[in-house]
Amino acid sequence: MASGNEEPGVSHEVMESASQAANHVYVRIPNSMVNQIMRNGFIPEKKSTDSAYSSGVRGSTAYHRDNPSTRTSTTDGSLIIHRGDLDPYPGACDAFIHPPYASTQPYGGENDGEYHVSITLSDLGLGAAKCGFCFILYNGVLAQRELWIAKWAKQQWLSEHPDSEEDEIAEAVKKEPWKEEFKYEIEEEKEINGDAVRLDITFPRNGECLSICLVFWGRPEEGPEAEGSKVDTAEADGSNTDGSEVKGSELDNPERDPTKDRSSDSLVLPRTDAQRLKNPGFREPGRTIAELEFYTRPGSSSPWAAFTPAPHIHPNVYSNPCINEISSWIEECVSSHPACMENTWATKPASDRGLPRRILRLQDCHQDPPLVQLEKTSGTQEYKYIALSHVWAYTEPYKTTQENSLEHKDRVPWENLSRPLQQAVALTLTLGYEFLWIDSLCIIQDDPLDKESELPRMSLIYGQAAVVFAAHGWDLGTQKVGLLAIKDKYHEGDTLVYCRMKMDHSDLFSASKDPASWLGRAWCMQERIFAPRILHFGGTMEELFFECNTLIRCECGGLSKANSQEQRTLKKQITETLARVDKDAEEGGIEFCDELWKVYIMACENYTPRGVSFPTDLLSAVSSLMHRFVPHLGVYYAGLWRHNFLISLQWEASDTGLCRRHEEYVAPSFSWASRSGGVVWYMDMIKLPTLETHQFATLVDLSYELAGSDICGKVKSGYVTLRGCVTEMKIESKTQWFPDGKLEMTKEGFESCYVTLDSKEDLDRVRVGTVVKCLDIMRDKEGYHSNYVSGLVLLPADGDDGRYNRIGFSTMQEKHFEGAVLEDITIV
Repeated sequence: MASGNEEPGVSHEVMESASQAANHVYVRIPNSMVNQIMRNGFIPEKKSTDSAYSSGVRGSTAYHRDNPSTRTSTTDGSLIIHRGDLDPYPGACDAFIHPPYASTQPYGGENDGEYHVSITLSDLGLGAAKCGFCFILYNGVLAQRELWIAKWAKQQWLSEHPDSEEDEIAEAVKKEPWKEEFKYEIEEEKEINGDAVRLDITFPRNGECLSICLVFWGRPEEGPEAEGSKVDTAEADGSNTDGSEVKGSELDNPERDPTKDRSSDSLVLPRTDAQRLKNPGFREPGRTIAELEFYTRPGSSSPWAAFTPAPHIHPNVYSNPCINEISSWIEECVSSHPACMENTWATKPASDRGLPRRILRLQDCHQDPPLVQLEKTSGTQEYKYIALSHVWAYTEPYKTTQENSLEHKDRVPWENLSRPLQQAVALTLTLGYEFLWIDSLCIIQDDPLDKESELPRMSLIYGQAAVVFAAHGWDLGTQKVGLLAIKDKYHEGDTLVYCRMKMDHSDLFSASKDPASWLGRAWCMQERIFAPRILHFGGTMEELFFECNTLIRCECGGLSKANSQEQRTLKKQITETLARVDKDAEEGGIEFCDELWKVYIMACENYTPRGVSFPTDLLSAVSSLMHRFVPHLGVYYAGLWRHNFLISLQWEASDTGLCRRHEEYVAPSFSWASRSGGVVWYMDMIKLPTLETHQFATLVDLSYELAGSDICGKVKSGYVTLRGCVTEMKIESKTQWFPDGKLEMTKEGFESCYVTLDSKEDLDRVRVGTVVKCLDIMRDKEGYHSNYVSGLVLLPADGDDGRYNRIGFSTMQEKHFEGAVLEDITIV
């Protein structure tokens, strides 16, 4: 890119290096393109910057100085180590600098940061031959090899099958074909190329555990053979044990012959270019495989001060200690969380008794399988029940139909229930509950009227459940990985150190990148929002999570250190805002409605990237949540509200290449529901556009036809007629501008502007030279910011003379509309 477009103070080489190392493309946005991401004078950071650049750069040790450094201490007394410094305790370890045995002096980085070290698995193995600290780390990494090799193999499989359907991915997750391919490495029959595995070690601060991030690089030339490779571990049940030796393996690096049998090969990793290998401090998202953490038992301490105490994760969910902990979480929430006692989702209208139409009654039969019966609920009985939220592609649930509904009143066949449904029944009884609600069994699946009646009531059904079980995989994970205890063979009698996969809590607080996971499914979003309390099980989670409207807890104790502000989830933000709106509803007014509309925008931006098996369910899967807004925001038009309608039209695709038009009709093209994929609204949500600051197009007519009785559900058709200034632009190039895939548009005599197309099909539909219509729906008033115009980009609808389809959105300037004519435009 031309030097004039580069960011001041950041060299082209640095930008190029960052883009290679972090697997992102970094480009400087030209001035003309900034218009496209400006709305109401506000430049957001969602697209114009990428935080991976600022957070992804790390050195081989914590910090680097060009000039000789003077070692100093941080405010908490940690010793600062810079790259290139000599070991303050020479001879303590040949592999890398770390606090010596029995030292109480922690190591840290500048500005009270953490101390980081990068080292290959081979080098750590060499250090393990003499150093007890390296011995513990090395043996912990090898002992967990089945888990991290399987994680890497899964990533490889998914990258090699990018076009797999959701049910194929779910089947693969269940069968794990990648384990067979690398079974020799997993079973320790074959060696691991230790030079190709880099370990990013982070020393603990603020009571956290020491962690090791495993990153797979390319396959370098043959490295040194490691010594001291015996894995000295103990399988423990939570009590102190003497440990037992587990056979380890030496590290070598034979050349790979693709014609050879896999049983005679070492684990071969993809080669990376030399530029990336120059800076081993980069953490590369696509290659970071797993993260381990090391800790001691609560109440014990190790002479290696970097190993801090932490709670164990219960290996068996049905065990008394685990059930007691779950029960204590629930009891604390019920008795001492005001935000959970006043659950806004359990508020039922006068015409609705609020109960699900049917529920499962459970009876423990001791030695025999539990008795499960489907019964209709009674308005005179109180039901304290648990509800299940699950991904059908994983749980493969047995269903109630019109044919077997009578049979289910007597008994739901236990043998027909899939494993996760059986586990949900068993756990419900173990926790002392008699009733369970499962959608596949409590809604008659081949009765459209029953589904149409119950689906809009999900807020009541999940909102009134005592607890919701969230099944994140094809198994609830009731039997988890046992505790792994490691002895320091050089210091017999020392406290055992435990190693486990580091629990990743980040997905609980942000939109999941995996649309096939529970956290990434469309239906599950509103179920999570409605639930007063959730227990998260299974999937990639090796521990239980408890979530309510007040906080999130975990077994490992990591989340207990986070303050309430750090635990901001979509569920918590929406619930708090609605509770505040309900309390102040009597005041009413535009400001009151705007606050609720912002919550709707927040929900849409989280919802639209999520996966849904049937695109025709896109509106239904969020209809119960939208019903909650109806009393305040007016009529709901296939995904958009009558309130702030012209602002609502200003959505754009977050990534055109990931968005698809539906094969079946779902919504008119002006709605985000007319295609799949994420959307965003780029505007200042603190100060929304108003009639005082902006001019708007005129809403002439707005109409739609429902497909059923649900006013927030499926639609058959719809259109909007808008009166505004219309100009024509020409597609100048099919070259897409990153990071979101914009195209350049031109008008003779004026500078270019850019359009974000709504879907890949729209991208395929236009050609270089294609003339599109641009409809001005909102522009700055004179003297307000820089006179920008928000425009819908349109093409004629197929076979429908005089009507148009929306294909994209553009932020333009008033001068692009010089000579424009005022027209009534109908969009379908």
